[in-house]
Amino acid sequence: MSHEPEEGKTPDHPQESSPRESEYREFGGQNINGAPEQPAYTQPSAYTQPIPPYPPQGGYPQPIFPYQQGYPQPIPPYPYLGAYPQPVYPYPPQRADARYYPEPPPTPLTLKEGLRQLPRQWWKVVSKPSIRSFAEEKGKASWSVILILLLIYAIVQSATLILEPYIPGTSTNISNTLNQNLSQSTYSSTNVFNFADFTRAILLIEGLFGIILFPLSYLFGEGIYFLIAKLFKGRGSYLQQVYADMLYIIPTTVGLSILSLVPFLGGILQLILSMFIGVYFYVLRIFATQAVHRLSIGRALAVVFIPLGLAFLLSFLMIIIFFFVIIGFIAFFMHLHSAP
Repeated sequence: MSHEPEEGKTPDHPQESSPRESEYREFGGQNINGAPEQPAYTQPSAYTQPIPPYPPQGGYPQPIFPYQQGYPQPIPPYPYLGAYPQPVYPYPPQRADARYYPEPPPTPLTLKEGLRQLPRQWWKVVSKPSIRSFAEEKGKASWSVILILLLIYAIVQSATLILEPYIPGTSTNISNTLNQNLSQSTYSSTNVFNFADFTRAILLIEGLFGIILFPLSYLFGEGIYFLIAKLFKGRGSYLQQVYADMLYIIPTTVGLSILSLVPFLGGILQLILSMFIGVYFYVLRIFATQAVHRLSIGRALAVVFIPLGLAFLLSFLMIIIFFFVIIGFIAFFMHLHSAP
């Protein structure tokens, strides 16, 4: 029986190594001549990338400085703090103190533009009383607008004093009628003192001189406020103070004067509104003082209420003096009429 393997099958026992292989193992993995065996060549993978030498040839790339001339400036993806100039808000809402408000630039109005904007300015400061409202309007002050408004104020006030005793149903006319009837019922003589004529004469004189006295008294009162504000380190000008206070005083006072000429209801409405408006005027004056002179709330209160206390004291003294003067005039006229 033959022991040769069949075709396609491997023998059960491997063949003995060749003399060349035994010599290779005997010399420790080296060839007979002592040279190390070279590894077999393998095909490199298609995805194996060559590793460049480090550092790269030619040195490292030079950095591009942001302000180097000739290179485009880098644009950050989002504006970081300090990258762009921050806007300056003219009236920071987080500060209630007028000393920290930036001063708005003055833009004086012409006479025509000042009269045209007056209703809007009046409504702005009356309906939205704040330091910001007055600070936005004080820079529009001009003497031409102030003088015309004072002239209108003086004419309306003087005309009201002169016409009110002659209009039936007004408060002055009703008061004169009641006093006249009381005098006639008290004294049977026909030569009784005519209180209505005396009142008309006094109001006529006051109305004629009021064309000059009303503007002067307004400017004099504002001067007192201005001097006291300067004592408290106020930084505003007299022009801006007069204009800021005029925005709410002149239109409101003129409206109340015209309302008093309405028969019957006009005098009652004027009396009721004057009480509330008089208190509200001091609130507006506090805001105007803060905006014009850039004062704190405490100093503004002192500026506003110190003249008020002095006015109460002077008014009390003037009432006493006027009372004695009227008593003297009445006694003098009654003596003349009762003399034979």
